[in-house]
Amino acid sequence: MNKLFFLAFIGSIIFAEGICAQSANRQDIHQQLLGMSMQEKLHDSGYNPAFTEIDGSQRKSVFLAVLYSMIIPGAGEYYAEKYSRGKYFTIAEAGLWLTYAGCQIYGRHVQNDARLYAALNAGVQSEGKDDDYFVNIGNFDNIYQYNEKKLQDRRLDLLYDPSAGYAWEWKSAVERQRYRDLRISSGNILYNSRFIVAAVIANHIVSAISAGKAASDYNKALEGTSGNWHWRLCPQIVMTSGIPDGFSVGIETHF
Repeated sequence: MNKLFFLAFIGSIIFAEGICAQSANRQDIHQQLLGMSMQEKLHDSGYNPAFTEIDGSQRKSVFLAVLYSMIIPGAGEYYAEKYSRGKYFTIAEAGLWLTYAGCQIYGRHVQNDARLYAALNAGVQSEGKDDDYFVNIGNFDNIYQYNEKKLQDRRLDLLYDPSAGYAWEWKSAVERQRYRDLRISSGNILYNSRFIVAAVIANHIVSAISAGKAASDYNKALEGTSGNWHWRLCPQIVMTSGIPDGFSVGIETHF
């Protein structure tokens, strides 16, 4: 009887140690699986390991890019991170406006010289006169010749009153021609400056188109980067009644 009790006691100890060892092994497996889940490997097909998910805040608005460049050429390209080509629109904008300002200043200067020349050589009073008056004094030797022509044309509404400060009298045809050349030169300069304004408008439009394309290309580049296929292993622990009882491996893919 004592021997049987002793053998049963020894057997229970061995059985308990086996259970503890099995539990310890399961705990070790549990820790190893946790470590595996924390060290997931990222695998891809030619994809940059520094991959980050792309959200809407990283995209560039095509509308804003177009709007910015319509206001200031090159600003939209700068917004779309393509100022390497947008800077040329900015430089062109500055150059065009400087050219326009130069034409206006020089044209007005020549115009003032012409009117001063008319005042000195034909007795013209420039104050309060419109552009048509300065055209007419270059086409007629004096006010009487001009009024006679308008009477012949029955354009009484275009007559000038000599007593109202509209009289003029050129000393010679050469001086009148000299004034006319100056006036035409100033008129051409001021008129041609309108083409510079047209070029400014065209620069805004072309820059806006370029900025819109730059923003679109930027977004396509983002989509192309995020679109690369990649995958990773996702091991998971299988629990049974709260005790680790195995594990499974899943595959997570991104396109």
